[in-house]
Parts: sequence; C-alpha cells; structure tokens
Amino acid sequence: MPMCESCVGCLAYSMCGRDRKRLFCVVGVCDEDFVLLANGDLRKLDRPKRKRLKHLQFTGARIEIPHDDETLRRRIADYEFEARRDYSAEG
Repeated sequence: MPMCESCVGCLAYSMCGRDRKRLFCVVGVCDEDFVLLANGDLRKLDRPKRKRLKHLQFTGARIEIPHDDETLRRRIADYEFEARRDYSAEG
C-alpha cells in the first residue's frame, strides 16, 4: 500500500517486533517510510509507536480515529470480532 496522508485511520497488523500479530490503527505519518500507530492498549493515542511500513500488513479496513483510548480499543475489538465471524462463516 503506498504511503500518503490518506492512510491515516487504516488498520494494520504488526508483522515484526515484540508487538507482532497485534492490530493497530495508523494515527499519523512521519515520512515515506514510517507511520505512527496506536491501539489504545499497548500504545496510547498520546504516545503512538513509530513503525516502518514494511513491518506492517494492512487489512484494507479504515476507522475514524477517536479522541480517547477506550473508544479506539472498542473499535479495534469490533473489527477483530467481525473479521473472525466472517472467517468462521466461510469455513
């Protein structure tokens, strides 16, 4: 996925590091190689994680970035619940 300002709000899984396999929301763009991530739990909105784009797998989903961590956690959990439900319905 090409990096641009329109990527803010996209959901992505971390593929490397101690946070691998966790779902994050892109809350900002540093430059063409790095974005800022938060999930309201491990990384709060007031202290997002800087992560290289090549270490992310984008889901294609987008959410509106809330102003508090609790709402962000809830929106990410809702997406994961729907994704699991859709996956189990296919099988």
